[in-house]
Amino acid sequence: MSIRVAFIVTFCACAQAEKVLHLFPSNTPQTVLDSEINSFSSFQSLRTELRGIKTKTKVMVHPGRYAPFEFDEQDSRIVGQSDVEFIGIKDKQGDPPVVYGGFDIPTSSFKPDPTRPNVLMTDLKALGLNNTAVSLLNVSLGDCAPKSDLYFSVGGQMQRMVLARYPNKPIGSKAAWAYEHAVTVENGTTFTVSANLTARLENWIAKEPYPVVQGFWSWDWRDTQAVLVKGPSAGTFSTNPPQTLKTEARFVGINLNSELDMPGEYYIDAATLTLYFYAPVPPSQWKSPPVLSIHENCMSLNNVSGMNFASMNYSFSTSAAINAFDIDGVTFSAVAVFGTGESGIYMTGLNGKIEESVVFDTGCTGISLMGGDVDSHTPGKHMAIGNTVFGNAQRTRTYQPGIEWGGVGNYYAHNTVTDSPHNCFLGGGNEARAMECTFEYNVIQRCAFETSDVGAFYTCGQQASAWVNRGHIFRHNSFSDIRNEGPPDGTGVQGATVQALYLDDQMSGWTIYNNTFTNCQRGILLGGGRVNQIHNNSFKDCDEAISFDNRGLNWQLSSCKCTQPACKDDSGSCECNPSASKYVLTTTAGSYYDTTYPDLRNSTVPEGRPCTPVGNKIVDNTYCNTTGFCTMTAAQAAEYDSIIANNVNQC
Repeated sequence: MSIRVAFIVTFCACAQAEKVLHLFPSNTPQTVLDSEINSFSSFQSLRTELRGIKTKTKVMVHPGRYAPFEFDEQDSRIVGQSDVEFIGIKDKQGDPPVVYGGFDIPTSSFKPDPTRPNVLMTDLKALGLNNTAVSLLNVSLGDCAPKSDLYFSVGGQMQRMVLARYPNKPIGSKAAWAYEHAVTVENGTTFTVSANLTARLENWIAKEPYPVVQGFWSWDWRDTQAVLVKGPSAGTFSTNPPQTLKTEARFVGINLNSELDMPGEYYIDAATLTLYFYAPVPPSQWKSPPVLSIHENCMSLNNVSGMNFASMNYSFSTSAAINAFDIDGVTFSAVAVFGTGESGIYMTGLNGKIEESVVFDTGCTGISLMGGDVDSHTPGKHMAIGNTVFGNAQRTRTYQPGIEWGGVGNYYAHNTVTDSPHNCFLGGGNEARAMECTFEYNVIQRCAFETSDVGAFYTCGQQASAWVNRGHIFRHNSFSDIRNEGPPDGTGVQGATVQALYLDDQMSGWTIYNNTFTNCQRGILLGGGRVNQIHNNSFKDCDEAISFDNRGLNWQLSSCKCTQPACKDDSGSCECNPSASKYVLTTTAGSYYDTTYPDLRNSTVPEGRPCTPVGNKIVDNTYCNTTGFCTMTAAQAAEYDSIIANNVNQC
């Protein structure tokens, strides 16, 4: 009997032995492939092999360049039992394998532009590309639609080149943009500019097939793109589609062949697919060819489970470099993502992890990590830990954060997010329904430098989301250098107001403690919310520590004194906060929410004072070198059953 048991145990152990496969670039010599057992030089053949393996598997990804990968539900594994792990192997120079969405443009294909001495040109069609491969700027597709971008090595590092524009901007993902301003506005849609600029804009309209203007037309917290067109009278201008304009609105002209006048700029003629490039150095000095992003994703995972990726680079996509949709148990560890048209990493689903990775130079969002369901209180259990994100929002400047968050029970910790013109963190509220997420030990620096009425960490309670996004914890984080960089390029239609942490439009139920705020225009803006706990934070060299208002009793009265039937927040049709509270209490997790957050029910009845910022506590904080601690006095707060106490000027 004992011999039989031993045999069974031994047999099971052997059956579960981890398998190791090797993936090489497609141009690998056969002799190299023969040197390793279970070697593949084709992703498709590797994928077929993996589908037949039911045990845990390691895929050793050898140095070199790989075409984009794609996985779907048929590639899924059982999480914790048959996971597959892709591990990058570095070459002798220390470079990991690269999943590459770009097209190398041969240096030999470039020739001088006969009309401009410093500009080179090449025929992309002659190189085998077409309008399907090359995604051109198209404002009708909305913010951050897929777009091809040009990259070139500057100082030994690949850098995003600048789509020809005016005013110019230097190369580099940390650089601020320069803007022109509308001088006068007529009928809300027509504008004029300074006399020395009028002829320039008229030239764009006359000569450019698709002159785009990107502007902060109505607010300094939102930029959009439109095509520049003639106004109703001489010297006036308008846009298509029409934008609602205000005097001093900031804008920049882009996609302008006539403005290709600075090293690092380029332009692609949509009709001929001719690329014009003002190279930073002459071709004789090129160490590597220019690269044009042509693939939508470097890696796509759709309904996939049980996959892990480590020590690999992903670069040059027209959309998200990594698009992981509705996954379960997928991890990206120690990867580098850069040079994207849209997001760096986009992940939804459950149990995902992004850790110790670097994401930079993204056209839009750096990392988007959301998952879980509010109505059933299903936690997403996603984690973003120890990542470095900078230089996001290279195409659209607003609402493209370093890290986008949302969902239930997700964890964001030890991340460093810097150099974002608008938000460094954005989520929850009307961006994404959210409950009980935790943010700790994050470093947030130089955010919101080009915008106003903005938060480095921002969440907004519009669309009746203010009172139902509960249970978030924000602790041990640090903010520094959170300021608008000022006129003429940092502001236009508004004065500069920048917050480090912004709970906008009655956001409620946050616990905020042990955070530091250094050199911020304003530390925290508490915009009329309920039962927020703000304690043991430190404010130093901030113009103002905390702004606390009662907007629900005045200009936002309609969002809380309303009679709309129970409705789902962030649904597009719900605008009544008490109605959203009623809806959450009727969901399958309603009894849990009712017990855990009694203020939800209180907010639906008159005795709960639904328009009043009740239950807030601002206590035990310290401040130094601020012009003021809080805009609301302790006596005023007491009228709202809130507490402001024991906050000490401590230098």
